Amino acid sequence: MNLVKVINLIKADINKLENERKKQIEIINKQFDEKIEKLTIALQVNMDLNTICIKCEGKGRISYLDAAGDTDHKVCDRCNGTKLEPKEQTL
Repeated sequence: MNLVKVINLIKADINKLENERKKQIEIINKQFDEKIEKLTIALQVNMDLNTICIKCEGKGRISYLDAAGDTDHKVCDRCNGTKLEPKEQTL
C-alpha cells in the first residue's frame, strides 16, 4: 500500500498549523506587549508624581504581628517615618 501522498499531505497540514500557530502567538504577544508598555508608562508617571510613601501608604509606620501574634508597629524603613516617598524611585 502506497501512502506517501497521504503522509506528505498530513505533514503539510501539520506545517501549516504550526505556522498559523506561530503567527497567532506573535499577534497575541504584540497585543500584550503594547498593553504592558502602556501600563508601565502609566505606572512610572504615577510613581514620579507620587509624594506619599508606597510602603506605609503615608502613615509613617508599618504594622506587623509580633511573636505572640499581637499587632505591633514600627517606623517605616522606607521613609523613616516622614510619610513621604524617597526621591529615588524605580520600577
